[in-house]
Amino acid sequence: MALDGGKVLAATHLKKALLEQLEMALDLIARLDDKVYSGPGDGRGSIGSHLRHNLNFVEAVIDGALCGSIDYGARTRDRRVETDRSHASSKVRSLMDALARIPIHLAEAVTVTSELNPRLRLNSTLGRELEFAISHTVHHYALIRERLVQSGIHFEPQFGVAPSTLEYWRAAGQ
Repeated sequence: MALDGGKVLAATHLKKALLEQLEMALDLIARLDDKVYSGPGDGRGSIGSHLRHNLNFVEAVIDGALCGSIDYGARTRDRRVETDRSHASSKVRSLMDALARIPIHLAEAVTVTSELNPRLRLNSTLGRELEFAISHTVHHYALIRERLVQSGIHFEPQFGVAPSTLEYWRAAGQ
């Protein structure tokens, strides 16, 4: 099925938006020291654990784009990403390279394995799952922002803020 120009532009926009989120992860990793990155999260997860969790979801979407099936529950859960900033940076770069290489067709059908009932397969599209990956990333960045504030670290105002909120701020002149 041929995509019209609008769908191609939208697919390019979603891919770019996710790549920008991953670029923020690289900046985050580079700006933190080991203690802050992997330090105790008082039961709510360290910055490294939130980042690892999120990267697993991005990886699932990329894998799904290649095979037509996404299983968010079958994550690799590489604990080194949680504690080794160099390894985490390598993982982010690897995902960025993979995402940049794959063709994105928004309407491409994918099945998603239910996390509540793994025997259940849900119908979705690659476009919808890219949107989910971006939203999921922003959500975890918001949780990471809380850890940053607790550590006295200030980060860019857009970090961990939903794109719709950023657009609202721009329109309101904030």
